[in-house]
Amino acid sequence: MKSGVASMVAAAEAIVKSGAKLKGDLLITAVADEETGSAKGTRHLIERGLKADMAVVSEPTDLRIEIAHKGILWAEITTKGKGSHASRPHLGVNAVDKMHAIISAMHDIKLEGWNPLFDVPQPVLSVTTISGGTKINVTPDLCKIEFDRRLLPGETPEFALKQIQDAIAKVKAEDPTLDASIRVIEEWPAMEVAPEAKIVQSLAKVVESRTGAKPRFFGKAAGTDASWLVRDAKIPTVLYGPGDPRLSHTPDEHVELEKVTEAARVFAVLAGETLGVE
Repeated sequence: MKSGVASMVAAAEAIVKSGAKLKGDLLITAVADEETGSAKGTRHLIERGLKADMAVVSEPTDLRIEIAHKGILWAEITTKGKGSHASRPHLGVNAVDKMHAIISAMHDIKLEGWNPLFDVPQPVLSVTTISGGTKINVTPDLCKIEFDRRLLPGETPEFALKQIQDAIAKVKAEDPTLDASIRVIEEWPAMEVAPEAKIVQSLAKVVESRTGAKPRFFGKAAGTDASWLVRDAKIPTVLYGPGDPRLSHTPDEHVELEKVTEAARVFAVLAGETLGVE
């Protein structure tokens, strides 16, 4: 994301130095907090009245045009039991065993849908953390898991949450002693903008002029600030920027300087293409 911000700032600087006068306003929002919900970044700006006719989020797309991204539901499930000495398990209630039944029920959830824009075209549900028990010879009285649910455009966090709640209810119907609760940690709505949208077509035109090839459109597996721009601010938004998303959060994360420069050139031309030049 830092390289995307650098590309946008460089584009704006180039426009100013060229003496070109845009017919509209070009706004760069270098926000923080995107990976933890955007409450102090883009969502804060929207709440304060941010308006625009169109937007580009400079996500690391490896200079691909992405017109959609998946939504996210993060939540925690807790099961409670009763401690006992492990040599007398019948005197306790094993919270880890209770959680095992819930995880099995989650695996049975039918995740339906297919969107060819995405490298992983179907919805995804992953249990990503688990903790339980205090000692090797004590029946665990508490177990917690966290899960990550990726939503296709058209699915909502509320729909995904109900799927999990229904799975827990199914387990409880078979085991009335189950004591389980669920807590939502964070959610991002999925986003998809029409290929015919002006910002999409304008960006495609600029990229084609640079590469000589008609660009394809893709979707991003992760969530982005485009969620809030599209849903809450009603701003048609596209994703485009330097950086290989497969390297995100890896020890070897890096960006090629040539792609940062190319993105800056695209952003500069895109500003003139969409806003017009006096």
